[in-house]
Amino acid sequence: MNLSKPSLPLIVAFGTVVGCNSSSSVTTNNNEQNISVDEINAEIVMYKQACDENNAKGCVLLGNAYMTGESVNKDPQKGVFFYSKACDMDEAWGCAMLGAVYYYGESGIRQNYQQANKYFEKSCNLNLGIGCFSLGNAYYNGEGVGQDYQQALNYYTKACNLNDGGGCNSLGSVYRDGKVVKQNYTKAKVYYEKGCDLNESRACFNMGGMYALGNGVKQNYHKSKDYLEKSCGLKNREACHSLGLLYNDGLPGIKKNKGNAKNYFGKACDLGYQDGCKNYRMLNEQGY
Repeated sequence: MNLSKPSLPLIVAFGTVVGCNSSSSVTTNNNEQNISVDEINAEIVMYKQACDENNAKGCVLLGNAYMTGESVNKDPQKGVFFYSKACDMDEAWGCAMLGAVYYYGESGIRQNYQQANKYFEKSCNLNLGIGCFSLGNAYYNGEGVGQDYQQALNYYTKACNLNDGGGCNSLGSVYRDGKVVKQNYTKAKVYYEKGCDLNESRACFNMGGMYALGNGVKQNYHKSKDYLEKSCGLKNREACHSLGLLYNDGLPGIKKNKGNAKNYFGKACDLGYQDGCKNYRMLNEQGY
């Protein structure tokens, strides 16, 4: 089963940060990270004031800013500091973001799967689906923990129940492949559909595959196309390429259309899929 790595969603929408205003002055305690005057703008001031007042969401947003270098000088160490402060206040996203930082080990932060899993576990215990999904991946792949498929299944199930699309997609793949549990296309379809409804591009792609192959459903290329279109719209490069192949070859319910094929191959190429680039060039050379 092809499982993706946990994502690092550095821009997180938390809604309105309470307990702060857009004053241009910033007060900083000596034991906290300082923000230099040239880094300040109204948004960062708001996040900083919220964090100073122990508003955990403000700390996460400030951590995001330092990790991405948006509106402040990029400083991953400060990002980790503010994520840690949020996590210490039981803000699940702060823990999940810390987990992702240690999982990838980017920007001067040393990779540490065990440390990542500690934070994923806390975020999962705080009922954040992506934390459960990431911990499920750790157990499935044996990263920082002993490989344990049953534990992976448990965490994927909790993630899906918390409406995490990645967890639902992984559950679907577990039941489709039948390597961890008895193969069950009916359950796979249920979880893929839920994942797709949650805008998880891989789940939509996998639903498209089920209809294309007739796995547990009546083969239907038109329905396959519909799921692939949604997946491609969610920037899944394999889905875009698969749509190109559908239109290039023409199948029952799908009329051959080289122009559409070229368009989808181009989208796949733009998303970094090299076969898409190759097929786009081929159709371009043929005059389409």
